[in-house]
Amino acid sequence: MAQSPSAPVGEGQDAPAGPTGVSWVRVALAILRWGAVLVALLLLAEAISALLPILVPTMAPESAVFDIHTYRRDLYVLPFPLLAAGAALLAGRLGARRTSFAVVTLAGATALVALVPTVAVGREAGRHEVGLSLHSYFAPAPDPAPPTTTVDYVEVEGHSLALDVHRPATATDKRTPAVVRVHGGGWVAGSRGQTAHWNRWLTQRGYTVFDIDYRLAPPARWRDAPGDVTCAVGWVKEHAADYGIDPGRVVLSGSSAGGHLALMAAYDEDGVAPSCDVADTSVKAVMAFYPVTDIGQWWDYTPPKGGDGYRPLIRAYTGGSPSEVPQAHELSSPTHYARPGLPPTLLLHGRRDHTVPHDQSSTLVTALQRAGTPVTLVSIPYAGHVFDARPGSWGAQLSRGAVSAFLRAHVPA
Repeated sequence: MAQSPSAPVGEGQDAPAGPTGVSWVRVALAILRWGAVLVALLLLAEAISALLPILVPTMAPESAVFDIHTYRRDLYVLPFPLLAAGAALLAGRLGARRTSFAVVTLAGATALVALVPTVAVGREAGRHEVGLSLHSYFAPAPDPAPPTTTVDYVEVEGHSLALDVHRPATATDKRTPAVVRVHGGGWVAGSRGQTAHWNRWLTQRGYTVFDIDYRLAPPARWRDAPGDVTCAVGWVKEHAADYGIDPGRVVLSGSSAGGHLALMAAYDEDGVAPSCDVADTSVKAVMAFYPVTDIGQWWDYTPPKGGDGYRPLIRAYTGGSPSEVPQAHELSSPTHYARPGLPPTLLLHGRRDHTVPHDQSSTLVTALQRAGTPVTLVSIPYAGHVFDARPGSWGAQLSRGAVSAFLRAHVPA
């Protein structure tokens, strides 16, 4: 039987696609579709890992897989869910509609969680009548200003202890108030200059700053370190004329262990013997950032990471456990000295502080209120320890507003 010749493909007719061409197109689309889904999921995994400390109160920010600390950089997480949503929408256009909808929904929820700390800090800022700036949040940190001069204020036990003097840039005939800054470091580490952005900020507002060193543990320094701070205060007052400051308007301020020492030097005028021969070591006010206020309470605290907690630091500073050196633990706690007549006190503490818990400040507030001492506590929502390390962070901005109001009320420039 004769076969009729096949008709040529005419104009306007489509040639049948070969199986090879069809399969390659489908494979390419599938790779693109599921590759977009994979990218979206990886972006979400990064964002969620950074946001876990918001969802899990006992998780420290350092536990996050990626280096985005929610208490300082929560808004920096936002690009991840937004990019994930974009990748998921692309996958939806390529056919993965159900998967795309699920991923976009998860991305939206993640973005909302990233905004939670910002909303909470905004409410706290409203309570304290402090304005927050989105520009400052994203602005790079300013370069630290070098000290005007550095001076050895005492030599004790072979240690020369120095202080950096930061004077206001604008010269004035009027005597300025002084702020004596005490660095942190768990009593065993750290040095002056750690809080350079605070020194710059204070001098810009007309305060002369004295950023001091003190003797570090070990050996046990529970008497020595507060004595060095009171020595520095007395030295500043005796040299007031040299630096154009008003000796009647000296403020103590410190962070973490430095906050503890600032409180000790401000409260225990009788028990803390200055490590140098000075007469007047009183201060007009004291400001403490995330301080230890009750050594025994901190000894019993178990941080999320478990283990021995911060007992090695306490041992180094006091010389032993509460049962071994009970007097050192009791007399090293600012709460022990709560009484009428103490200088006005400002406390600033992160609610998610897993190093020195927020209870340390609230315990002192209760004791001071009972004694009738003026005290203000500013609690930073979702903030951990050293929440003010980045000058533009919400915690730092809220702190600056609170410090500004406190100083205007008690020691105006």
